[in-house]
Amino acid sequence: MMMLPSYTLFFLKKARVSAVIAATTLQIDQVGNKEKTLITMFLYLGLFAVLSVYVSAFQPSSFQENLFKCSRSFRHRCDRARPASQQKLSMIAANGHPRPLQQPFAQVVLLRHGESTWNEQNIFTGWKDVGLTDRGIQEARDVGKVMNKHGLEFDMVYTSLLKRAIKTSALTLDTMDQSFVEVRKDWRLNEQMYGALEGRNKKACVKEHGYEQVQKWRRGYHTAPPPNKKQNGYFPDDPQYAQFTDLDAPDSWCGSPGTESLKDTQARVWSLWRKEIMPNIKSGKRVLVCCHGNVLRALMKRLDNISIETIQSIDIPRAMPIVYTLDKDMNPIMTAKSSFPISGRFLADKSQLHEALARERDQVLVEEDFSPQVPI
Repeated sequence: MMMLPSYTLFFLKKARVSAVIAATTLQIDQVGNKEKTLITMFLYLGLFAVLSVYVSAFQPSSFQENLFKCSRSFRHRCDRARPASQQKLSMIAANGHPRPLQQPFAQVVLLRHGESTWNEQNIFTGWKDVGLTDRGIQEARDVGKVMNKHGLEFDMVYTSLLKRAIKTSALTLDTMDQSFVEVRKDWRLNEQMYGALEGRNKKACVKEHGYEQVQKWRRGYHTAPPPNKKQNGYFPDDPQYAQFTDLDAPDSWCGSPGTESLKDTQARVWSLWRKEIMPNIKSGKRVLVCCHGNVLRALMKRLDNISIETIQSIDIPRAMPIVYTLDKDMNPIMTAKSSFPISGRFLADKSQLHEALARERDQVLVEEDFSPQVPI
């Protein structure tokens, strides 16, 4: 005979009593509101008793154990998705100690440039120095208006050596009446090198090589695009890079000319962040970083401790400010307004953000699913 736990027997008795009371009470023609409430409570109690019988009949201890495991697994996945600093806070709380709060200390604003001429043509654009379109110019000015509306002011701007980023930052500051702000240009904020993909239409590449392969080149972490056979070494043959050699390239660089992975891009941008940008923020300076999509993805991956799998699905819209709140140790703080899995918040409404992200995804979508045909 199956043995029922004590709490099940208790609720069975309650259910039997509630059934008798309900049957008796329902025979009364006129039932008051209080009596109706009482009957409803007893009926729910009876349903709970039936559920407890069902659970106990199917090994309640295993059921409870599996429920606990599911809860623990979910909590573990959430912790893995949090920045490293917040993972540490969660562990402390799990050990029974009070959860310390991250106190906001500073802010940094990240910004991708406005539309370039090659963006307009849906062409892979790495270190090719192309300018802004009329739309890109307007986007840069609109960014200035948005940041003015939010009361943002800057003491310093970091940008790349590429004019699409330089002009975006200049137009933005001019709109904000902050053209006097110091601007520092650094090659480590240049866009990721695209190697042989540079100058090629993105959808045409998908038709030739397949969507998955192009996405590995475009959004992967370890995979670098095919090398640029017209280039020798890491840096292009350009006067503004004449002072650099391959010794200045990221340590992770594979050695293939004119190409790099997101990991390589992360190595150089993190070096600049750690040695210059972060100390300036920590000293109290209000900083704007205006550069390129993959550079910002690389920086966010490191700041927010984002997994390799997750970073592949993250796109950065053009000309849309992202505000990061940092604690005194320069760790990002996840807030209610953060755009998970990143800690930053976009200064845009949801409809604007969704439209911009859809535009980014559409760059490599084709009408059919093409398989690889032509090797690069």
